[in-house]
Amino acid sequence: MNTFTVEEMSGTYILRVQPQRMTLQDVVDTFQSDLNALADEHPSSHFILDMSRMDFIGSAVIGALIQAFKRVKDSGGELVLACLQPPAEAVLKMTRLSAVFPIYDTVEAALRRNWVSGQGAS
Repeated sequence: MNTFTVEEMSGTYILRVQPQRMTLQDVVDTFQSDLNALADEHPSSHFILDMSRMDFIGSAVIGALIQAFKRVKDSGGELVLACLQPPAEAVLKMTRLSAVFPIYDTVEAALRRNWVSGQGAS
């Protein structure tokens, strides 16, 4: 199962999450594995995770996001979130992870951000 599609735009990778809900552990494991592989293939890169199709974020997905955020950051890149649905955004606010992850209303807004590391858009 593909958990996201990848589009490269001006050196920034846009990852469009496919499943609406990731509640099965094997789907979350695939999501995490796919994110890790992409981060390893493209060190010092910028990633925008488009979550517009995802209406639920459980603890396993939060764990995968934290691990991916750390892995990308450790490789000199950046991972930001975009297009969060209200229930998913509420979970990130409730867990105070909205202070950790840069969050943008749209992919376009995330593309315009001033990236502080790596080679992506400026």
